[in-house]
Amino acid sequence: MKTKLFALLFLFSLSAAATGVEAIKVPNNGIQPFAMIDKAGVVHMIYYRGTDLYYVTRKNSTWSTEKQISGAHEKGTIMGPISTPKLAIGKNGRVHISWFRFGRQKSRFYYARMADNRAEFEKTVQFVQHHAVGTETPAAVVADTQGHVALIWHAGNFQQEEKRGIFMRFSKDEGKTFAAETRISGEQAGACACCSLTAAFDTNGNLYAFFRGAEKKVKRGMILAKSTDRGRSFASLEVDKWSLTSCPVSTNAMAQDAKGKVWMSWVNRNKIYFARTDKPALFHQVPASQARQGSPSIAINKKGEIMVAWTEGPMMAAGRLHWQLYDAQCKPVKTKASLSAKI
Repeated sequence: MKTKLFALLFLFSLSAAATGVEAIKVPNNGIQPFAMIDKAGVVHMIYYRGTDLYYVTRKNSTWSTEKQISGAHEKGTIMGPISTPKLAIGKNGRVHISWFRFGRQKSRFYYARMADNRAEFEKTVQFVQHHAVGTETPAAVVADTQGHVALIWHAGNFQQEEKRGIFMRFSKDEGKTFAAETRISGEQAGACACCSLTAAFDTNGNLYAFFRGAEKKVKRGMILAKSTDRGRSFASLEVDKWSLTSCPVSTNAMAQDAKGKVWMSWVNRNKIYFARTDKPALFHQVPASQARQGSPSIAINKKGEIMVAWTEGPMMAAGRLHWQLYDAQCKPVKTKASLSAKI
């Protein structure tokens, strides 16, 4: 993919303006972007150019000068959409970034947090030492307003997906220090090797991890793990079912609404679904297509309106970006829209 587009800008706006969609080209020929908008309406974005990782902001329709986050010493490759870097905005607007480099024997996971002066980033940390085998996706990074930060990833033997697990390092001091690597998934669930995972905090401090299982190498439904005690323990729920002998190479997404509830979007049988984490059985499907649907994103604005965006096209090839708007009751607003150019 030559260029990715960032099309979710309006949904995080704090204004009460009429809802609209604006597709904005990633600056500086960046690819695989990830972006969030802070309480002041500033866009924080990371993206790759080549294999180097950069950070920019966008305020009043103007992009800042990019800052390079990755270092020259980093070895390994990136793997396409499933290896998109991750960003979180935590206490007092501090930005946290997670990315990785794929290695056949051992992947390298990196983390950087914004310095106290908010003008630069502190020294990069390679934070996974014991569970870095068999993964093609970076760790999800999430942060809350109380100073908690979690880095969550999956790892294990590619040939034994049913034994792979989800692991976490947790910080109580805004990412200054992290607890040891801990497995948070059950021994039977497994973890689909080539599917990315995502995570989120809600405003009550509950922590969620959302990933594709691989029990017995065929049960590849999505699993929602929830912690109500700041990551000390997790309870897991199977969100859906999908019997498949091979990895579908999918991504998923989470977002918090204005009331602090967390929503999730995911792929099942090449179709896109979304639901709230506290009501996973009340799921909704985006408009169906004969084409393969993938790479879902979800966002919710202050009015409770929801946007789900996704791509349609062959796996790991150029496709088209589509999106659907919903009102606060999850009823479609207008019809499915799309971008004419392939991405």
